[in-house]
Amino acid sequence: MKAFSKSEVGSLRETNQDNCYFKVSEDFVCAVVCDGVGGSNGGGIASNLVIDTVKEEVSNIFDTDKKNDLEALKAFLFDTAKKANEVILETSRANENLKNMGTTMVLVAIIGDVLQLVYAGDSRAYLMSKNDNSIKQITKDHSLVQEMVDAGHITDEQAKDHPLKNIITRSLGMDMNNKFDYIKTSFSDNTALLICTDGLTNSLSDKEIFDVFLDAPDIEKFVSNTMNLAKKLGGQDDITILAVDE
Repeated sequence: MKAFSKSEVGSLRETNQDNCYFKVSEDFVCAVVCDGVGGSNGGGIASNLVIDTVKEEVSNIFDTDKKNDLEALKAFLFDTAKKANEVILETSRANENLKNMGTTMVLVAIIGDVLQLVYAGDSRAYLMSKNDNSIKQITKDHSLVQEMVDAGHITDEQAKDHPLKNIITRSLGMDMNNKFDYIKTSFSDNTALLICTDGLTNSLSDKEIFDVFLDAPDIEKFVSNTMNLAKKLGGQDDITILAVDE
């Protein structure tokens, strides 16, 4: 498997560039993408706390047999997410200036042909296949607008430009009993995983992203071309893209 990541910041605010982390071996990938919320500094700090926690936990599991055990990997994902959430809450409680900081998170583990992930917030994961000519969002946004769509109050089309689209209903740092959604699915040959923040999906439609994927000669070029197109079309928010293929 190959993994390539790219993180850039728009003109609205500064942030730490280390918004995603991946560790790759011959058959094992662990990756995380975050998007901080809560003030000009708090969100970036929250994201970095998640990155640091994932790095620590991955180093603990990487050289053990647990990384080859699907149930152990599932437990690893949930335990890591919970630990990161606790670290953010403890840090925010200790510093009044960091009160209410938080971050979205998509945390992924791929072993062989099985993909597992846990997530909170509106950062997304997609599976893309040139063989099937398809792009599929496998996460569902934890957002107020998504709840309005689910309730039938607005359409998917209306949701794209809704004035409340940036209000998320879950994030790390929200409370100690934070809930994370879990997904397990196959990751077959000729399939690519895209993890991204809403800075990308606010700039490009799923079709535009997939068109870039179809035209790109490799996964690294897909990432750079997607970033360039999002910036060209006026992306002003933090944009983080991480892509993995077989």
